[in-house]
Amino acid sequence: MVALIGLAGSVLHYKRFTGGRIMRSTFAKYLQLLLMISVVLIPTTSCESKSDNEITSVIYKNIEAANAEDIDGYMATLHPKSPGFDITRTTMVSGFEMYDLDYQVTNINIIEQTDQLARVEFVLTTRKLHGPDFVDNTIVAIAIIKKDGDKWKFYNQEIEKIEYLRE
Repeated sequence: MVALIGLAGSVLHYKRFTGGRIMRSTFAKYLQLLLMISVVLIPTTSCESKSDNEITSVIYKNIEAANAEDIDGYMATLHPKSPGFDITRTTMVSGFEMYDLDYQVTNINIIEQTDQLARVEFVLTTRKLHGPDFVDNTIVAIAIIKKDGDKWKFYNQEIEKIEYLRE
């Protein structure tokens, strides 16, 4: 799910600089749809626990799977009840076929946590290695991570800021 927002940031950039026209592919439509999904903020209290490593670990596993273009590994980091679960598989498979991207995540910070839900701010930089037009970007986002049984998994995301990188 982290990698997906890097793809979506590039699609939004493309739309803005082509006068509102955007690729008519299903892939672009899925990316826009996923960006529009919002999450109702759940009041929580901050706390430290041994699960901090488990929470941040799911973000790193998500990025590792995206960089390896491992769709099964990527989907294993998503909560099965996530509102974008089914569409994410389709979108990422299309993305893996169209692009070779490099994803780098930094500045991971757990900002809220309960025993079942965590809100984690992070910075994701996505750069194109190969493929059609794509605008490299850096996104600041908040991941909504929920427990699925005893494992933490991505449930949703909120994008706070998108910066398009120019060379």
